[in-house]
Amino acid sequence: MWVDGPKPFPLRETKPGATMQVWPVDAMPVKHPTAEQIAKELYTALQRNCAGHWLLALSIEHVIFPAVCQELKWPRRSWKGKDGVAAHPELPAPEYKRAEIEGSKLRKLQHYFIPYPQSVTVAQLTRRTA
Repeated sequence: MWVDGPKPFPLRETKPGATMQVWPVDAMPVKHPTAEQIAKELYTALQRNCAGHWLLALSIEHVIFPAVCQELKWPRRSWKGKDGVAAHPELPAPEYKRAEIEGSKLRKLQHYFIPYPQSVTVAQLTRRTA
């Protein structure tokens, strides 16, 4: 299990000057989560389950990402592209590492390093003078 069960869709921020739509309560359209919101949930799930490990990008895209969306009961968004889930800064930048898959030749494939969650709070920074 990757997440703590289904979550309601996150609320969206309203932009100043945006038009307002009024809908009857029983006929409101569903606002699906953005790729950025999905990336945040995916990153949290990866840190909870895989912190400190390198993960093959293909595994995240084809196995973990669909599983997280299914457990949250959220629709999947595109993984690739400028508006895809992988493009958001919540996920660390992928690096190419040599990998062997099912006995094939060594190839350079994209991997993500999942760091441990940081729980540091900085109260105040002061400038040191020498």
